[in-house]
Amino acid sequence: MGSCSSKRKLTSCYPSQGHHVSEWPNCNFYLVSRVEVETLQLLFKELASRNHSETRLSKLNFLSYFQIPGILGEKLFSQFDSKNQNFIESDDFIRGIKEYCRAEYSQVVKKMFELFKFNESETISHEELNYLFHNFMKCLLEKECQKADEKDQKNIKFSINPPTISYSDIMLPSVDFAEFITEQYSQNSSGLTYPDFENFLEKCPEIYTNFLNIFCETTWRDYNAMVRTGCHSTSVHKAKNFEPAPEFFAGEIVVEKNSLNVDAFGVIRGNLFLVFDSERLISVIDVVYLNGCYLKIDQDKCTIFQYNNSMPRISFESRSEVKIEAWEQELKLAGDIKKFRDIYELGDRIGHGKFSDVHTACEKSTNETWAVKIMKRKKTNSIERELIHNEINILKILNHKGIVKLKDVFCNSTHTLLVEEFLHGGSLEKCVGTLSENDIKTIVYQLLEVINYIHEVGVIHRDIKLDNVLFAKKNDLGTLKLADFGLSTFAIPGKVFTEACGTIGYTAPEMHDNFGYGNEVDLWSLGVLTYALLAEKMPFRGCSNQEIILATMNKEPDYTEIANYSAQAQDFVKKLLRKKPTERLKALDSMKHEWFNG
Repeated sequence: MGSCSSKRKLTSCYPSQGHHVSEWPNCNFYLVSRVEVETLQLLFKELASRNHSETRLSKLNFLSYFQIPGILGEKLFSQFDSKNQNFIESDDFIRGIKEYCRAEYSQVVKKMFELFKFNESETISHEELNYLFHNFMKCLLEKECQKADEKDQKNIKFSINPPTISYSDIMLPSVDFAEFITEQYSQNSSGLTYPDFENFLEKCPEIYTNFLNIFCETTWRDYNAMVRTGCHSTSVHKAKNFEPAPEFFAGEIVVEKNSLNVDAFGVIRGNLFLVFDSERLISVIDVVYLNGCYLKIDQDKCTIFQYNNSMPRISFESRSEVKIEAWEQELKLAGDIKKFRDIYELGDRIGHGKFSDVHTACEKSTNETWAVKIMKRKKTNSIERELIHNEINILKILNHKGIVKLKDVFCNSTHTLLVEEFLHGGSLEKCVGTLSENDIKTIVYQLLEVINYIHEVGVIHRDIKLDNVLFAKKNDLGTLKLADFGLSTFAIPGKVFTEACGTIGYTAPEMHDNFGYGNEVDLWSLGVLTYALLAEKMPFRGCSNQEIILATMNKEPDYTEIANYSAQAQDFVKKLLRKKPTERLKALDSMKHEWFNG
């Protein structure tokens, strides 16, 4: 019998190194076993319970488990949501996983092609390759770089053979990446057709393998199925060239269930805690998703709680000589369970908003000062919770010198805390009336670089204003940072948004009609900001929010207020404040405006 501290090795169907993807053994061709179906059903129920349901899995909780970032995550949810209900049922959940993890290679590649393609044509365009770069490739390459650094490798290579692309090459701007991939693999230079995409994956198998890792198959796989029949409809195909399975922390436990003590066998796989009837792993009793949980240790008992539920999720004791502290340590590591106060000392409040307070925080190990945004969980509705989730995921993806960096995220039963870099230079609002035209031009161009970048990634900020532009250092305009992505969202190409949000006076006219809007709203807000810096007053004014909205929709700004500035500055503002979004300058076009050539 195994002990509580044992790391068990089980048979795995991982292919050995050195194979091209299409040459891999048929390790993912067998159907889902009974144990896997039971495990996935319990996992679905566990995830759905996070939104207080047993039958419906929300997009928010779906994306919290499947760690595919950005707009690809939104698209993946749409693939699973076959009924277009904006939630997923159990059969859709299992079907979606089977279509990626239990299908032939060619079928999976077709699913990936459709996932990466956002248009109705049969080509992944340059723009979509940009999204692929920022929302998936960049994260993958950074992991490859980190692994190489750990091995002290100075020459980091990302193998696409032929040709071989170095890490430094791949980290060029995504436009260069898109052009490179198109040049190497496209037959017509307009993008990647399906045969081009197949060829790309053949030469770059890391993309395929890392994409499938999103589905966390090692956590729910039935390792006994590789040596046992019993799958639905067909027997198991035993793969050749197995790699050893990962080691899992596992051991005998006693679980409290319905006021009874039940002998069981616990296994920690990835961020899941699985409870089986015995170490034979034939029948799964429970599945606990450890992210979003916290632990309480009482003598020899470990109790797991979910942040959104005051009732215990599961309680158990260890049956071996190893103390419960060993389980505590492994569970915390698996679920990234940590306490803010163990790492930081909370300081004074430096800001306040509708949904949050901002404090300083001192990191105990380094004595470095950070800003912590504290949001009350119990005062937020489902829409606001999704905005918080979006803000966290967006900040994790974004990597630009002109954007406030996210360092850490903490959750407990009452609050979500975002630890971000602390900026000493104050907000742009405090600079109004003190800047020359050249100063304003410098600031606006930096903001255009940021806006162009986030639009390229597939993000709309939706709240660009003077208050949300900060400086890392006092009296240094070159340290500008765009902050507060609390209203930002991922924008799938072609998606039209209808919910009005932002700050009245900065919001674009199309936000207030019934026809929807896209990322052009950020350029309008920049136009308002630029006018305010030049004129030292807002372009659209009124005695109430409704009057300001009506002025935004129906009136033109008083351009005599900025008549003392250059003709180029005035023209720039006018081209951003065009009522029709189709006539408004895009970010990249704005950067080429003649105002910035002088």
